[in-house]
Amino acid sequence: MSASTADAQQPNLASRRFSPEQVRAVTPALERYTQERLYGDVWERTGLSRRDRSLVTIAALIARGQAGALTYYADQAFENGVKPREISEMITHLAYYSGWGSAMAAVGPVGEVFAKRAISKDQLPAQTPSPLPLDEATEVPRAKAVGDQFGAVAPALVDYTTDYLFKDL
Repeated sequence: MSASTADAQQPNLASRRFSPEQVRAVTPALERYTQERLYGDVWERTGLSRRDRSLVTIAALIARGQAGALTYYADQAFENGVKPREISEMITHLAYYSGWGSAMAAVGPVGEVFAKRAISKDQLPAQTPSPLPLDEATEVPRAKAVGDQFGAVAPALVDYTTDYLFKDL
């Protein structure tokens, strides 16, 4: 089967988990849609930069537990201008929103990309960074709403969300 002109639209074809030929051998239409729709249309839209699309894509893959595709997209994210500290911070942030297991599953594939690119610890966020100031005017009603909704069932939830999510993370 000859390669279509759409193949050139996807960056780093050689880095894909499955080559275009492997996908075509199972589902030719999926490869055509991958090239024409995903990389030919979606990734070329002007509403988000390629950098921002990379951040959104990595976040979605982590949140959905699709670690298998992360090596390709993390590597591509660097090509699109995403910094190692941003990917690292995103994984930490998503642990709270999409589950610890999903975040931990991202460590292996992203770690492979970091190793390949010789990313060092000084390119990552500090283990205990300086947090942004908490907006107290917003925090008081938020804590009250959480307490009203969950206080009878999970009283520590207000403290956890305040201390860990809004003050630390």
